[in-house]
Amino acid sequence: NDSVTSLATACSAGSEVPLSENDILRERDDLEQASTCWACEGWTRVELEWQVPSGEPEPQAVWAFTSLDGFRSALRLHRLDSGADRFAAARMVPGGCKLGVIFQVD
Repeated sequence: NDSVTSLATACSAGSEVPLSENDILRERDDLEQASTCWACEGWTRVELEWQVPSGEPEPQAVWAFTSLDGFRSALRLHRLDSGADRFAAARMVPGGCKLGVIFQVD
């Protein structure tokens, strides 16, 4: 966005140097670069759940990898209260996104 780029500047040897859009968005997730407004883009909260198979021992940790970032970052699921044998975590997902999930159980 030109207005964002023109507003952002960095000091270099006492003069102002405009930052590029890549400089501004460098630390953001690829999906965040489309816009900074999750509500405007219709993102919704999605609960990810994994159930312990009957007769299996309790895992030490359960992780979910999603297609949102190419399955690169793990999201830790936590055991649900109430004694259920399920683990869950929430993730914000863009509207209309077909989410792929891979669970890693340790």
